[in-house]
This record gives sequence, structure tokens and C-alpha cells, in this order.
Amino acid sequence: LAHAGPFSIKLVYVAFLAVVVAALMARSVVNIAPVLVLQNASWCLPYAIYLLILGLALYGSPAETMAPRQVLYLFGCLSMAGLLATRLDASSILRIGALLGLLAFILVVEVKAWENGLSWTIAVPRFLTTGDLDFIVYSFFRGVFNSAGDDGEITVKAAEKNTVAVCVFVLGLLFRIGFTRRGSDWLGFGITMLVMFLIVLLNTRSVLLVSGLALVLVAVLRHRISKRMSTAGWIGRFTGIAFAAGITAIVVSADHPVNEVIFERLAFADDSTEGRVVQYEDALSQIEENLLLGSGYYQSVGRTIHNLFLSSWVHAGLPAFLLVVAFYGALLATWLGLVLRIVQRPELWVIATPFEWVAVLPLLPAFRVWLSGDAGHLFLGEWIALACFFGLVLRNRLLLAEEGQMKNDHVSLSADQDPQWSSGFGARFG
Repeated sequence: LAHAGPFSIKLVYVAFLAVVVAALMARSVVNIAPVLVLQNASWCLPYAIYLLILGLALYGSPAETMAPRQVLYLFGCLSMAGLLATRLDASSILRIGALLGLLAFILVVEVKAWENGLSWTIAVPRFLTTGDLDFIVYSFFRGVFNSAGDDGEITVKAAEKNTVAVCVFVLGLLFRIGFTRRGSDWLGFGITMLVMFLIVLLNTRSVLLVSGLALVLVAVLRHRISKRMSTAGWIGRFTGIAFAAGITAIVVSADHPVNEVIFERLAFADDSTEGRVVQYEDALSQIEENLLLGSGYYQSVGRTIHNLFLSSWVHAGLPAFLLVVAFYGALLATWLGLVLRIVQRPELWVIATPFEWVAVLPLLPAFRVWLSGDAGHLFLGEWIALACFFGLVLRNRLLLAEEGQMKNDHVSLSADQDPQWSSGFGARFG
């Protein structure tokens, strides 16, 4: 949108800032702010201190905007969580918003492709018949990923492409989370298949791997927490699983160019993997030379280190690394602790959103910090995933507390009144 000194003002930043302002103006969010901060302090506080140290270490360097950008994302994440936690129609917002996001992506790509004389109706059949991912990425998607500049280069900006892939994956999860009715979510199943296909086209291996793992984890959690499912529910689930398994078996076993492309991407034998190995070796060498205070701004293979733990140590030294470890450990502990607790006691999840889809939201952020660009820091979609996860968790906690208070009030009222009055009260109000 504009430039302000070393900062590029983008629509993403304006949107996150608008979320922060909306949260500050919402009295309901302000009222629960202490609970929101306390619930997330274990991982937010180490990360905030780390960003302060990182900002000082990178000040004046080409990457000096890295820390302020993450600060905005962090505040935007907490603000979005607070807004979701206080909305009665949070599920509808996620369902409709995710669908609009996916439709907007498809439409924007179509419009930008027209400028190059292309369309989805040309690109998709060509990929399905030839498996030509180079055409998809470097011809079809190029106008979208490079639209921020006018250089006309053939190369595609990997950071933008990966960010879009992450967002598409998160939108797919949020669409499933927004389903609150009984029965099978057949529309959600179709959207999930569409999202998986888009992720294949976007050619981002880490997102593809995590998306497959997420679907497996969803199935396991659903089995564990839905032991009292109705017969119709079990029939619908069995039918869906059998259908998906059959289609997967046919597709995987077929001798098709698309299969070859997917297997090649999952083989970890490409320039991207080799480049990361070189980066990690360079990072370890830099850490040995500047163990305590770090080396400041540093690039390897023309990029910052694609690993949050190594990049933090290289840029800002041992204290920054320890803070990142504390942030990551607290995030994992909070996430896994909640999942295990709900699996053991499903009655603790009282909101209508399906917990199995909520539970996999932090999976991609937890994985991507090990190998993503921007020095391993979380991107737009990953912060949204964390915001929705912690917002829905807080909403569930608030409803649990409200139910507990109502029960306590009822018990207190019954104990304080005489039997005759209590009998009349119960008869009139149930």
C-alpha cells in the first residue's frame, strides 16, 4: 500500500492493526483481557522479550522490520482471540469467513491469470493430464505472487507462495470448525478435498505434509471423543472414510504424472532441502564463533536462516535462543495438555465447535518454525491459526465457568431457603 521509512505498509498489517483497534474498543474484550493475558502469558511473555532483544540486535540492518512485524502479529493474535472468545456467533463467523477467503483466493487468481491469457479452466486440466507443476507455479500463479512488484521476473517469490498455502490450509480448518450441526459435514468434506488439491498446486511441501498429518489426527481425536455417536453418525463416518480410502488408493496406485510430482516433492531430494542443510551448517559455525551475544544480522545462501531456533541464536545470542525455547515449550505444553485433558474428559468441551478440528490448529505453527522463511518466524496464517485456537479455548473456559457459577448459585439458593418455599420455587421454575 505504501512505504514509511524502512517499513512496507501492507494490507495484512493494516488488517491486523484494525483487529487490535476493534478489540480495544470492545468492552467485552477489555473485560476478559486479564483472563486472556493470564491464559497465554506462559508463551507470550518469553516471545515478547525475545522480540525486544531481536529488535535491538537487528536495528539498522536490512532485517530491522522483522521484530516490529512480529510484535504486530502477536498483538493481532491476542486481539483476534479475545474477539472470538466474546462472540456468540463465533462459529458462523469462522464458517462464512473461511468460505469467503477461499472464494476470494480463487477469484483473485483467476483475475490475475487473465492478464497472462490463462485461467483455472486451462491450468487445472493441464496439471491433471501432465503433472506440470512448473507451469502452474511459474506461469499460472506468477502474476499473483509477484503482483506486489512490477519487475516482471519469471521467478516466483517463495515467501508469498508459502504464506498463501498456509492461509489456504488454515481456511480449510476454520471452515470445518464452523460446522456446529449434528450429522456429517459433507460440504466440509468437499471443501477439505478442494483445499488439499490447492495445496498440491501451491507446491509447498511443509504444508502438504502437515495437512496430511492433521487429517489423520482429526480422525483419531474424533474416534476418541465421540464414543457415544449415533448409529447414523457412525454410518456416515464409515461411508466417508471408506470413500476417501478408496479414492486415495486408486489415485496413489495409478501410474500418473501427478503422482510422480507429489512423490518427488516428498522425497526431500531437491535444491530447497540442500539449501536448508547448508544454512544450518553455516548457522552452527556462526554460533560457535559468537556463542553468547550472536552475530547480528546474518544471511546464508542469500536468505536468513530458515529455522527459528538457529536464527534467534545467530542474530541475538544465547538469551534469545533460550527465550525461543521457552516460548515453544510453553506453546506445546499448553496445546498438548488441553488435547489430552479433553480426550480424557470430553464433557469439558462445552462449545458447539468440533474439538477435533480446533485441536489441529497449532499443528502447522509448531512445525513451520523449524524450516519456514523469515528466519523461522510465524506468518500471517499461522498467527491466525493460533488466534482462533486460543480464542475458542478461552470461549470454552468462560462458558465452563458460567455453567459452574450457575450450578453454585442454584445449590446456594436451595440451601438457604426453607423447604416449603424451595418446593414452590421448584414447581414454578423447574
